[in-house]
Amino acid sequence: MAVSARFPAVLQPVSGALLGLCGYGLIAVLPRGPGAVAALAVWTAATLAEGERGFAGWFPRLPLFGSLLAGCTILVRWYALMSLQLTPGIIAAMAVGPAASVALAWISRPVDDAAFRRLSVLTAPQAIVAIGEGIAAVLLCGVRTGTVLVLVSWLLLRGVTALVNWRWGGVRGSDLEAFRVVVETTSLTLSASLREL
Repeated sequence: MAVSARFPAVLQPVSGALLGLCGYGLIAVLPRGPGAVAALAVWTAATLAEGERGFAGWFPRLPLFGSLLAGCTILVRWYALMSLQLTPGIIAAMAVGPAASVALAWISRPVDDAAFRRLSVLTAPQAIVAIGEGIAAVLLCGVRTGTVLVLVSWLLLRGVTALVNWRWGGVRGSDLEAFRVVVETTSLTLSASLREL
């Protein structure tokens, strides 16, 4: 879903926010536990689990570890959804993930065909607008929590940029999806943890 050739980059954070709103609706309509499971199922199905499958590419010699890591992100997101009380936290987390993925694509060099296809349609104005949408979404959580989420997302961006440049000399298509899941999971967890901030 992140930086897809099917959708312009400026729509990626918006579509993430809509998925977050759908997830919140499921949590509000169903009992909390089943609602969180249904939200995760909808999110995973909507993205065809591309982000979760992208983790296996980060550990080519240990693909099972990448699969276990993907499973752990689902469990962490479930736990965060069980703890999270506020709608803006869910919407912000689901919007900032695609925005951060667009930022990674914008500052990285593509090294495989999937990345070339996705990044060939990305322009600087689209990337700037998408990043701005992600920042605006996290500021819905409040200035303090939003600032923490922006800073943590930036640190994750710098870390993953260094990793992909060191390992592969640039970004691959699966890296964009895996990074989106990392940012979404981290943002959901921080939103649940920082609700008193």
